[in-house]
Amino acid sequence: MNLERSASLIADLAAPGIPREVRAILVMALVGLVLTGVLLMTITWLWGRRLRRISRSRPPERPREVSDWDRKQPASPHGEPPMEDEI
Repeated sequence: MNLERSASLIADLAAPGIPREVRAILVMALVGLVLTGVLLMTITWLWGRRLRRISRSRPPERPREVSDWDRKQPASPHGEPPMEDEI
């Protein structure tokens, strides 16, 4: 069904009743839409390849610094020493 519709659109564009300038504008508009679609698909495909390559590689190991932040007693909100039941 879509193929028949496409064929009728092409036949309508080639019809002698449409002025040459209008036909050229319509054909160029269709070519622009097709090229835009192909460009968007190509960008999506290339970006997908890049993301897949990034996701397969592991990040480099970073040296860890020794830290006691999890062992320290949290500070009281008003600078008061912690109560006995908080220790």
